[in-house]
Amino acid sequence: PTSPRWIQKMVANYADETTEVVLGYGPYETEKGFLNRLIRYDTFVVAMQYLSFARMGFPYMGVGRNLSYKKALFFKQKGFISHYTIASGDDDLFIGAVARKSNTKVELAPESFVYSEPKHSFKAWFTQKRRHMSTGRKYKKKFKFLLGSYGLSLIIFYLSILFLLITWQMLYVVLGAWLLRVITQLIVHKNILKRLNEKHLLLFSLLWEPVHALIIPLVGFTGLRSKDTKWE
Repeated sequence: PTSPRWIQKMVANYADETTEVVLGYGPYETEKGFLNRLIRYDTFVVAMQYLSFARMGFPYMGVGRNLSYKKALFFKQKGFISHYTIASGDDDLFIGAVARKSNTKVELAPESFVYSEPKHSFKAWFTQKRRHMSTGRKYKKKFKFLLGSYGLSLIIFYLSILFLLITWQMLYVVLGAWLLRVITQLIVHKNILKRLNEKHLLLFSLLWEPVHALIIPLVGFTGLRSKDTKWE
């Protein structure tokens, strides 16, 4: 935890008696190097999705590094018994099963952040990411659709921009669409990155998003095909 007030910040959400689940942000420590920025950017994108959906009333996952739920809820759901055969994602799937608009809160106070040590090789990160994404096949259908639509829209957008630039068609429309996308992204990402204390990732998010949009589906595809249920 980034401060001794982690418990205080998380538990304060239970002042509302209907609250049974509290989702927090679990970033990675900042270190030098491209890999570290990639890991932190990927973590930011995941957090932006699940925290935003939760605040909209559609909680679907949480990260075990930073979440809280009531003991009674845990036992009512019989804990993680239905997830014993998977190598990763018990936190995701448990939250997906029990979290609702009416019983879930999001805590974003900087004092509530819980930092983790990042991987130090691309192979280790790829293996970890593939294991995490293998859980996706067990998500509810509506969240598979929503998350898939987001990734697919990015791929279609950037491939369309690339195609039109290569063929030299509708140049002004292409540049206008790209500029509108950049401005929107700057406004949205700047506010969220500031809130999550990741301001140094703003420029990186603009440059890396197209590559990230192509890499993540490939990682996810290998994860969905993987049948490995053992921790290494």
